[in-house]
Amino acid sequence: MEAVLTSARGGVTRTSGGAPGELDFYPRGALDEEYLDQFGVIGTAEYCAERLQEILELGLTRIYIGTRGVGVDLDEVNTNRIGREVLSLLAGRSDLAKFK
Repeated sequence: MEAVLTSARGGVTRTSGGAPGELDFYPRGALDEEYLDQFGVIGTAEYCAERLQEILELGLTRIYIGTRGVGVDLDEVNTNRIGREVLSLLAGRSDLAKFK
């Protein structure tokens, strides 16, 4: 990450084969798998719903779901997938009602 943040170009590189405006801002491997597993919820819809349920059971009342980073997923495909495929799995749960 240091190389990205201290680069004269700010770490901005067009994504090879990407859509106009897509950027490779964060270098591959900037975060290791252990860090991602500890702080991120990444995987299938079922896995993500399971992890979010675990977070709800901890008693948290505010959760930020970041679905994209700088220059990535400009069409917000991940935002739509979270709503349709992940949150829909939690929709019938009474403990989710407080997030409406």
